[in-house]
Amino acid sequence: MRPNNKEQAAFASPLAASVSARQSASSVNASARNPAAACGLLDSSSVRVPESHATASGSARAPSRSFGACKASHFSAFETRSAPAAALGAHARNLAAAREIRRGPAAPGAGFGARNEDSLQRSVARADLQDPVLPSSSTTERASLEGLLDLSNSSNGVTSLVTPSVRLEAFERERRERQLASAYEKCRVITAQYAKTFYLGTMLMPPEKRKAIWAIYVWCRRTDELVDGPRALRSDLPVVLEEWERRLEALFAGRPTDLFDLALWDTLQRFPHDIQPYRDMIAGMVMDLNQNRYQTFDELKVYCYRVAGTVGLMSTAVMGTAEPGMDVTEEAVALGIANQLTNILRDVGEDARRGRIYLPLEDLAKFDYTEEDLMRGINDERWKNLMKYQIARARQYFAVAESGIDPLSRDARYPVWASLMLYRQILDVIERNDFEVFYKRAFVPRANKFLTLPAAYLRSRQ
Repeated sequence: MRPNNKEQAAFASPLAASVSARQSASSVNASARNPAAACGLLDSSSVRVPESHATASGSARAPSRSFGACKASHFSAFETRSAPAAALGAHARNLAAAREIRRGPAAPGAGFGARNEDSLQRSVARADLQDPVLPSSSTTERASLEGLLDLSNSSNGVTSLVTPSVRLEAFERERRERQLASAYEKCRVITAQYAKTFYLGTMLMPPEKRKAIWAIYVWCRRTDELVDGPRALRSDLPVVLEEWERRLEALFAGRPTDLFDLALWDTLQRFPHDIQPYRDMIAGMVMDLNQNRYQTFDELKVYCYRVAGTVGLMSTAVMGTAEPGMDVTEEAVALGIANQLTNILRDVGEDARRGRIYLPLEDLAKFDYTEEDLMRGINDERWKNLMKYQIARARQYFAVAESGIDPLSRDARYPVWASLMLYRQILDVIERNDFEVFYKRAFVPRANKFLTLPAAYLRSRQ
């Protein structure tokens, strides 16, 4: 099943149900600890987590594993007329033209009234997410970025603007601002297309915070597209993910590859946080490639943390807390795990048709329900009791997550409340459907959304 592929789940923070007592508020300089393990969610030996949520790119550590060659990048938006890249201008224009050709199949009939504007924008957004990275072309991007970043004169992992002379300083500053504005605008478009409800929530945040959240969302979305996008080839994925992690390490070291990476790099300067959740999300994608059964809930919990709980760790540094020193790590991870468990329950039938079972096999055995029963879509009393058990567990995680929203900064609460309230309703729909998830997809009706969003807003203002 697709991790983080729903608009409300797309950006909710994350954590887990059988959590131990909440840790005392820690200083931003606290010693290294596993935030998920500290909550009683994950075994520290099974998941790698940030050493410090206050460290920006903190001299990027060497990757602890490898995976392969990424297909998601964006070239044509770069200004290739800058001094460092002037010689590459013609090549960049060729790339831009080739890209327009590639976009054609993504929006068949565009210009002839065959598709509406929303569909066309979604096609363009997907093209932005999936343009391939060609070794011969990456030089153009890198040259353009190196015109903005001084890679030879950095300290503590933070790069500075190239200012070879006082005369060029204003020019470089203006060019950097144009590039960043273009980068964040592309992130905004993709967030608006793929996560409409969440996007509306971010519009109530201060501009600096909302742009940072868009940049983080797009990185997560691109990671998901590498594995589940229409161009993903399973045989290539280990290589694709290996290259994606190399790009991540370069980004945190101050060497962004494309405009989307530039937006995230700038976010890291404004809201420093650790690289580990990003590494863990990539590890979750690799885990999903290699594993289609989970014997125990502890195994499943690791997967849920990696593909969803990590999002909360990425975003809490941006959202901030109402009082300095407050620790919402546990609640952040809990919401991600709750959302992912809900995804799993909603998509049981779809996953079974792909030969995948995410429900812990130990839970199936507990209710005398077999893999064969699940593959055949048998909805009897055993199944209903099994689903009641799973729904109760997911609600426990939502309860933990809920307690961590009010401590957030007031301007960051609304998108989190909206995500939690909407996603939790999917569990209610599954119950109303008599636990039929094999052939009927549970979704929150539009009318319910219209009622929930104002309620979430009012709750966030209390």
